[in-house]
Amino acid sequence: MKTLSKLLAPLSSQAFFEDYWTQKVYLQKGDPKRYDALFNWESFNQLLDEHLYHLSFPDIRMVHDGNLISEDNITEFIPSRRFGKIKKISAEKINKLSQQGATLVLDAVNKISPGLRLFASQLSSEFGDKVQINTYCSWKGRQAFDVHFDLQEAFILQIEGSKNWEVYENLGTEFPIKNDHDKSIDAEVKPSVKCTLHKGDLLYIPRGFWHSALAQDEPSLHITVGVYCKTKIDFIKWVANEVLTKQEKFRKNIPLSSAENRKTHPEESLAGILDDIKKSLSPEVVNKFNAYCLEENGLIKNFSFPSSVVDEPIPNQESSFYRLPSQRVLVNDLEEEEGVKIFYGNKELIFRGKVEKIVNGIFSNESFTGTDVLAFDEDFDWEDIEPILSLLLREQVIYLKN
Repeated sequence: MKTLSKLLAPLSSQAFFEDYWTQKVYLQKGDPKRYDALFNWESFNQLLDEHLYHLSFPDIRMVHDGNLISEDNITEFIPSRRFGKIKKISAEKINKLSQQGATLVLDAVNKISPGLRLFASQLSSEFGDKVQINTYCSWKGRQAFDVHFDLQEAFILQIEGSKNWEVYENLGTEFPIKNDHDKSIDAEVKPSVKCTLHKGDLLYIPRGFWHSALAQDEPSLHITVGVYCKTKIDFIKWVANEVLTKQEKFRKNIPLSSAENRKTHPEESLAGILDDIKKSLSPEVVNKFNAYCLEENGLIKNFSFPSSVVDEPIPNQESSFYRLPSQRVLVNDLEEEEGVKIFYGNKELIFRGKVEKIVNGIFSNESFTGTDVLAFDEDFDWEDIEPILSLLLREQVIYLKN
């Protein structure tokens, strides 16, 4: 976990997971220049200048003293030669509302910032779950949101300025999910953690921990790195939708709940249904769920023209290839014959034959040449290797260096 370890240093990732993850708040004071290369005022302004026309509510929104500003108050209709008038975010309104103290929120900024996209993809690869980065721009003495909790594990990185945080531990529902709503907390309850984040500091807040934040005597810019972990409920729902619905026995009616029916149809009782569900959880089902998680997390590189479209021969054995550093790949043996199945994002590739050494060699290296691949298994020649590399190129699992 290189990226996470660097983010948490000097605390080790192992110590973090043992002592803090999902359990308690972690505060880390950092060098003020720590995040300068990752994000800053200049890069934030550049993103707004370059992407404002293509952003839409609520991915970009404004909040004032705990109240969400309506879409109409941050948009305007502008002329379009093709569509007459279209609704777009108004730079003028954003600036005016900011001058009045409203906080500007930009969700999923990792989708439009190359640096944050790489950062989020690397963390997603290490956590094995979706990572989304949101940006919050606040002004002196202003609090955007009332006390609330989030449904994701949250790492707050203070990019510019300073902000006071109050966190309440062990209040309400533990490990809340989508339908668990915020409720007001007693005004007499005191926060268990009070701290001020300055430029370069980090704060980890577990899912479900109530919190609030207030900008201090200068403008504040922070990013929240949210880790959206799959829960056991997510797994159960996925199994129901993707596995059980395809089996006739689970589509049958549950026997009427009279005592007589339960006696005459014991195999169809609720306990019997649970037994059938357990029997359906084969290793293949688990592999498919893991592949689904890969697909959910998304890819960092979606295009590699022309090699992803045109079947061109690889120039020679000295051609150089690379894999993405954030790439997560599952490689499983085929069950009924020799070969392997590869899960990558939403892709599923099958290679038949004694290819384990070749495939494992490719996915053990971030960069390699055709000659390197030949060395992974001396029983293969270039005519055997080239089709494997060509398919991986076409499916954008590996990439050809220019």
